[in-house]
Amino acid sequence: MRTSPMEWHRMHYLCQLRHRTSTDNGFTLIESMLTLALLGLLVAVSAGSFGARLALARANAVAYVISQLLDEAREGAIRRDTTITVCPADDTGDCLRNGGSQLLAFADHNGDQHRQTTEPLLRRYRPASGHIAVRAAFGERSLRLGVDGSATVNGSLYYCPDKVAPEGIRRVVLGSGGRVLQLVAGDGEVCGE
Repeated sequence: MRTSPMEWHRMHYLCQLRHRTSTDNGFTLIESMLTLALLGLLVAVSAGSFGARLALARANAVAYVISQLLDEAREGAIRRDTTITVCPADDTGDCLRNGGSQLLAFADHNGDQHRQTTEPLLRRYRPASGHIAVRAAFGERSLRLGVDGSATVNGSLYYCPDKVAPEGIRRVVLGSGGRVLQLVAGDGEVCGE
């Protein structure tokens, strides 16, 4: 029985197909290694970028909380009809110019920039990492809001992350009218650069 040329080509194609699938299953070792190397490179590049973005988002969140604290201090000064002091402080409640582990807003009745137990605490904020520094008018170590809500001592609060990078520093300004302004980057000298 003689096969037609068309049938012969069909059978030949099926044989080649069967032969190819039996020997060409999957990827070679080199192809697999190249694919894994490229994937590893992509993950390494994106992980570094993700970490930097996460640090910047954390710094923005801290600056936002500091802005809220200053707004609350302004409202508290008006509502309580007293001067409110806002300062970076250590664990004892002393106002510091640099390196405060927390930010305090309290009614400073005697004006000594130290929170006494008799002076009401409006708010305390402790960032998860980094420290807070202040640059105030007249070389003061705190910002103060008067009974009308305006700043009797104006200036800036700086958030300094643990790993100081200029793009991670955040500056929050308290203007003389008591208004708050956030700035993206601050002065590296304040944070010890």
